Amino acid sequence: MSRYYSYLNTSAGIIRRYNGDQPLAAFLKSFFAANKKYGSKDRKQISHLCYCYYRTGKMFRVHLPSVGKFKLSPVGVPTNRGGPPWAVSSPPTVTKTMGQSEMRPIHASNISADNDTLHAHILAGLFLCSSEPNEMLQQLKPAWNEKVHLSIEEKCEVLNKNFNTESTSQLTIHPSPFTTHCSPLFVFPWQSELSGGIDHSLFCHSFFVQPDLFIRIRPGYKATVQQKLDAGKIQYRLINENCIAFSNTTKLDAVIEADREAVIQDYSSQQVAAFLKPLQGDKKPEVWDCCAASGGKSILAIDTLKNINITVSDIRKSILVNLGKRFTAAGIESYAAKVIDLTTHHSPFTTHHSLFDLIICDAPCSGSGTWGRTPEQLYFWKEEEVLHYTALQKKILTNIIPFIKPGGYLLYITCSVFKEENEATVNEIEAEFNLQLLKMEVLKGYDRKADTMFAALLTLPK
Repeated sequence: MSRYYSYLNTSAGIIRRYNGDQPLAAFLKSFFAANKKYGSKDRKQISHLCYCYYRTGKMFRVHLPSVGKFKLSPVGVPTNRGGPPWAVSSPPTVTKTMGQSEMRPIHASNISADNDTLHAHILAGLFLCSSEPNEMLQQLKPAWNEKVHLSIEEKCEVLNKNFNTESTSQLTIHPSPFTTHCSPLFVFPWQSELSGGIDHSLFCHSFFVQPDLFIRIRPGYKATVQQKLDAGKIQYRLINENCIAFSNTTKLDAVIEADREAVIQDYSSQQVAAFLKPLQGDKKPEVWDCCAASGGKSILAIDTLKNINITVSDIRKSILVNLGKRFTAAGIESYAAKVIDLTTHHSPFTTHHSLFDLIICDAPCSGSGTWGRTPEQLYFWKEEEVLHYTALQKKILTNIIPFIKPGGYLLYITCSVFKEENEATVNEIEAEFNLQLLKMEVLKGYDRKADTMFAALLTLPK
């Protein structure tokens, strides 16, 4: 029994110390490096508990209205269930837009002031994220362990009946305003700010499941990759002709040649290829991947369009060095790379004729469509931060659009689910720069254990 309490206490200590200023994976790595007493099994269990806790998002965080700023109006029929006035059956909506503080979560350092409450929330996260019985729940919450097969809604009802009333020899849960009522819809409470077509309920549910690992098979390597996977007895699912899904913990380094034979790339990110079709067949188009990062979209463009002249840029020299290594592994030798700060008004190119048939702008964003992989970012997210990203996106777009040839294209991409970063930004630049919108789509991944992204293809009329 003590081993499981040790896991619980250690994960609680990590959660209290972690403030979200670096990826949770990096924080955990540093923690275990400084505390070498934990074996591999211990590290795995403690890390899993932490991730389960953060996967509950805003569910166990008190949301109070900002005084005098707006009026909360509950969705559906309010049901307090004997709790405080803010405990309603569905997340509240507001009359103002994102950026004016839709709800105000209390700071993480004030969450779960007593150990019993924090322990309860960690175990509740484990319960919600478990689909099979496990030893820890069996030891500490056997009644919950018997019900892990239930739906998320049914599990929340179990928690609502247990919180504030249960006292056992294994774990005592004291009354607390943090645990009065839980609903999966509280995980991501900004339903009104989602891009069109996103199912809020399904999106919230997706946080309780670890996303898959995806690869994109490069042209000419399908048979080779599948033969290697079969020979290595690696379990996989063939999603389409070129996309394969694996369990997130699958190790592929020793099996396939990364970047040459296949690229690790999320399913939704792979769907961006469909937006490149208007350029297929053009005679060696000039392409600029202006926020190239590690080059995944560039390799996708090369594989899709075949014969192109490509320029890649990023604000970080170090990441372009990494991109160069990936290009070498991928067999890509002919390209231009530039370190460019696209937030400045200075021309990124020295010649007036540096115009492009296609500019790919995979813009810096909230990353909200990828929070299933990094749930700690959802936990620490402050809704006003979207203003920072929309301002940054518009500044970058303003500085790159002048480099589109008449008749050329802009492919705008985010991994965000917020409409302010997506449709609203596209509509604004469309009007301001006389662009014509050809296609705009939310690339949904929340219903297939993948990221959710947004893409829009615009053209500059001749």
